[in-house]
Amino acid sequence: MKVTPRGRSPSHSPKAHAVWTLSALREEIDHFLIEVFPKTPHEGIRGLPGPIFDKSVADQGDRPRRYIPYDDAFRIVTMPLFNRQPTVRHNRGIRVNYFWYWNDDFIDAQWRGKKVTVRYDPQDASFVEAFLGTRWVRCECDSPLIIGYSWRDIEVLTQECIAESRLTNNRKRITPIELERYIAHVRAKEAELARQKIERQSPLASPIDQLAVSAKPRAVRPKDKTRKFSVSDFQPKPTVRIGSDNA
Repeated sequence: MKVTPRGRSPSHSPKAHAVWTLSALREEIDHFLIEVFPKTPHEGIRGLPGPIFDKSVADQGDRPRRYIPYDDAFRIVTMPLFNRQPTVRHNRGIRVNYFWYWNDDFIDAQWRGKKVTVRYDPQDASFVEAFLGTRWVRCECDSPLIIGYSWRDIEVLTQECIAESRLTNNRKRITPIELERYIAHVRAKEAELARQKIERQSPLASPIDQLAVSAKPRAVRPKDKTRKFSVSDFQPKPTVRIGSDNA
């Protein structure tokens, strides 16, 4: 069943008012869970969650057997699955979206032309996990351009590249080479903006340069006309009485 979004006017569209990024939102959630919540009074437990937890551990002891270790096995099984199974190419590896991922185990002839299950880390697009037989193997991307990007970032960059291709070539599809060129362009732009930010924050930068960078154009407002006062403006006005005294 096709689900259509709720109708709304452009002035109330969330895309026009969104200011938070995923990374910034994640930092604020981590700050709340680690710094704010343990030190905030809780009516249900009648105290602070942090000290009460520390006291319960001191009174009842630690129970490591009930902990879930955050190891590679836990990390892999909690990763989301790709919606399709890519085919192994013995000379390239597996292709996920527009990029190729490689592991030395793909050299084995038994995996040639086989479809494998793939999991990915939403926060890191530079690698994926492929299931070969009875184990998961880490596959690294052959393009260093996506190091540091999340899969959401790659999706946004892909959409922007497709939109640019529609404007220039009137095509709805792009090639991996075009996407890599576009990501390289974005990387260069990010590096230039980062360099400019460091130069603005440098103590060696002159105040004139800092003002020139940080200054924003302001709307020119007409000057108010200066009013001239005379001596008569400050003299008391005569009182005017309405009606007669006998009224």
